[in-house]
Amino acid sequence: MLTDTRSLICTRQPTNGTCWQWIVCCALVGLWGGSLVGCAQWSKDTTTEAKPLLAQPKMSPDSVVVESIIIRFPNEQSEALDNLWSTVDESVFDVELRRKLAENGMRGGVLIGELPLGVRARMEQLTNIARNDPLEQANLAADVKSTTNRMQCRAGRRKEVHVRREVSQPIVVLTSEEGRVEGANYDQPALLFDLRSIPHGDGQATLRLTPEIQHGEERKAFVRSDFGLRPEMSRARKTWEDLTMSVKLRPGQIIALSCNGEPRSSNLGKAFFVTRTAEQTDERVLLLIKLAETQLDELFAPEGVAAAQVVAER
Repeated sequence: MLTDTRSLICTRQPTNGTCWQWIVCCALVGLWGGSLVGCAQWSKDTTTEAKPLLAQPKMSPDSVVVESIIIRFPNEQSEALDNLWSTVDESVFDVELRRKLAENGMRGGVLIGELPLGVRARMEQLTNIARNDPLEQANLAADVKSTTNRMQCRAGRRKEVHVRREVSQPIVVLTSEEGRVEGANYDQPALLFDLRSIPHGDGQATLRLTPEIQHGEERKAFVRSDFGLRPEMSRARKTWEDLTMSVKLRPGQIIALSCNGEPRSSNLGKAFFVTRTAEQTDERVLLLIKLAETQLDELFAPEGVAAAQVVAER
């Protein structure tokens, strides 16, 4: 099911037995396909949407819909981002993974309860800025765009959740693994998460997020698909499999990811979650990823559940 991202809606859903409200305030910026600034729950407004001229394509039974939003925080509003973690369950990741994330300047978990008022206020502020600021409309205000995206994800298939699209200047990234610190230089880097989804028959789905940097010039490579090998232009990739975050969600639940407090120089958290603005100031970045809906039903499509489980075991 496709959503017209130009619509505005506010909804209220129970999560983990707690009713919480996430106000959607999406504003269309620039031409069709331009960036959006918004806040949860962002979904279809059926009262104002025009009927499509053509029938909408049906999703595959093993598809899930995932929505993401990026919010930037200037230094004077960093307290609002810090306060967010009191409403996040970080124990969804095991202790060892949380330790590795912290060593590399990252932090994540699943939202519980309501978003702090400071975060919602920043969402509304970004919406107003996007309506009037030419730099925001041209995506030149920072190398992180405050966007809302909606993706249909097949079981086990790769999707990319971009945080910082291609950065013009090379960056040096230091990573920590088993007490060893390693550094590397990345030219024209794009910082993103490799997203894979595994739907379950009970309406839930597991989302797996692996940090990745794409860098360098494009080159021809051969990739495997359902129809065999095919040529594709791509760039070199560096992924951190040991930092893969996997969590099972119900529709409406949201993952929050950001840097671990005030980021240290050149660590992975700073590379992903700190952006440089046109005014040459730093802003911290919050990424929210929501499981919007699933299709798989173990009662009516047991074969689909079995196939998805095969994907999960790969």
